Amino acid sequence: AGIKASLAGRYASALFDLASEAGTVSAVEGDLENLESSLRESAELRSLIRNPEVKRSQLGRVVAGLAAHLKLSPLTANFLGVLAQNRRVGDMPAIIRAFAMIAAGQRGEVAAEVTSAHPLSDAS
Repeated sequence: AGIKASLAGRYASALFDLASEAGTVSAVEGDLENLESSLRESAELRSLIRNPEVKRSQLGRVVAGLAAHLKLSPLTANFLGVLAQNRRVGDMPAIIRAFAMIAAGQRGEVAAEVTSAHPLSDAS
């Protein structure tokens, strides 16, 4: 519930609901991982999506080109278009994290942090 209270959480939740209805959660999750990787690797892309001087139409063309280049599913590409139209593409990193948390929660996955007094090996 806490995730969905944030702006990024609401967008991620809406995308998750649409992906769930379409049976494409795994595909969308893969798309978002590719987007996250692209954002991590490109300082120019990170700067561009956060630049308030970029017009909505320009941002729409950029995300459409990015979606085509990354071969994103139609749902993810349309979602990026909505984000561009609403000037929320800059929130994409937070939306990606929120989507991953929602998807993990639906699969019953739980994150845990392990603290050990002794170094752990792969065999441990």
